[in-house]
Amino acid sequence: MTHLNFEDVHALVADPFPQAAAHTQAVLTDIGVGNIKSVESLEAARSALRENFFDLFVASSEWSGGNLGEMITAVRHGEMGPNPYQVILVSAEDVSSVSALRAKRRGAEALLPAPVDKAALGEAIRKACQARSKFVATSDFIGPDRRGGGTGESLIPLLDVPNSLRERAEGTFDAEKMAAATAEMMARINREKLDRHSALIVLLTNRVGPDLMVGGVDEGVVVFFEQITWLAEDAIRRLNAPATDPSVEACNALIAKIAQLETMRGAPSNSHVSELINHAHAAKAQIAPDIANYAPRY
Repeated sequence: MTHLNFEDVHALVADPFPQAAAHTQAVLTDIGVGNIKSVESLEAARSALRENFFDLFVASSEWSGGNLGEMITAVRHGEMGPNPYQVILVSAEDVSSVSALRAKRRGAEALLPAPVDKAALGEAIRKACQARSKFVATSDFIGPDRRGGGTGESLIPLLDVPNSLRERAEGTFDAEKMAAATAEMMARINREKLDRHSALIVLLTNRVGPDLMVGGVDEGVVVFFEQITWLAEDAIRRLNAPATDPSVEACNALIAKIAQLETMRGAPSNSHVSELINHAHAAKAQIAPDIANYAPRY
């Protein structure tokens, strides 16, 4: 087993209570972590994450003025700082609380009872180095695979994301190689997200079609329309292609058709519903032609 030395690890601690933040920092120091920054607000945590490369983020789940889960999502999507694949551990007085479970659903790797103790935190850090869960990229999630040994083989690829914590602890960290590996993985995940989006666009459109023909645009249909529109808009953003690109044009045509249907009174004609479904299939064919329409890949 490779010897782990945490002296060069860069960690961020975020806790709204100064005493708790100081306690977590002291525990990390006792474990051997050599570079620790501590903050007591989510805004300070956001600034720190944007401006610095951290290998480890240890945060409290409970905040009166913000949502840790949303911050974790932003980190995992590469929208908050240079390391979307940093190890994220969350502490909570009640690890079954809504805020703690939300943080885990958004991409945290472990929940630890607060106040954290050396044994639990040390074990979580060592596991992240030696047996880190592979990541998945679904339509709305990037983070550790949650299946936990369930039956059946998933069609969603398992991703071995860059792990700067492990490399720092093993003494093999190279900043340039890490940056290149991170960029490569972000491109891979972007492609995976497009695959998930395309399959889900078709699935949702086929599901909403019968309801649309019976009851028109009611509240339930609006929920479907909003989700399909969001998927198409996010696909356009991820494609990063000119407006004249066929994939972008197909997504915009689907969005425009939904906008037209939303203005209609009563149930639309079969031809209008067929056009909606055809637009969804056309968008999928342009975004990800090799992905099955109904594959459980979203």
